Amino acid sequence: MVSRVLQQEANALDIQLCLAQVNLFCLFERLHISFRLGQRQRITFSLDPAAADAAAQVDQFFDAAGRSWGARPDVMVRVAFGINQAIETIREHCDPQGPIVVEAHFDEFNLDVKMSYRGAPLELPDHRPSERDIMDTETGYRQLAGFMLRRNADRVRTSLKDGTSVLEFHFEH
Repeated sequence: MVSRVLQQEANALDIQLCLAQVNLFCLFERLHISFRLGQRQRITFSLDPAAADAAAQVDQFFDAAGRSWGARPDVMVRVAFGINQAIETIREHCDPQGPIVVEAHFDEFNLDVKMSYRGAPLELPDHRPSERDIMDTETGYRQLAGFMLRRNADRVRTSLKDGTSVLEFHFEH
């Protein structure tokens, strides 16, 4: 009888110890997350838009960055797709002179990507160009590409500063 009571008390102590360990783990996890809140991480790379492996470089860059940041994979795939589309459009229609510099900033809520290059700025129309504009004008395809880029990101804008075209994307995480 006494041994049964002692066994029940030992089991109760084991359960309490397990609960304490779980609570301690949860506390450490909350502390880890709270210390990461507000931290903004930044990485930069440049690439030759004419390189045969430019798309692979972008995919590898954002895959590795996303893993190190703990970013959601679906967001990183969307980002890499948008940046690859932008690079293709810049290469084909903006006559880039030299490398494209890609700078990414990440925090737990946002991912911002800034692309800088020497060349014609990319247009970002709010409305899809007409089929006739796409087929018959020199700028139609570039306008369509800019429209599609606008739809892929949560926000996108373009500017021209001192002869450098800047394309900025914002993705919510």
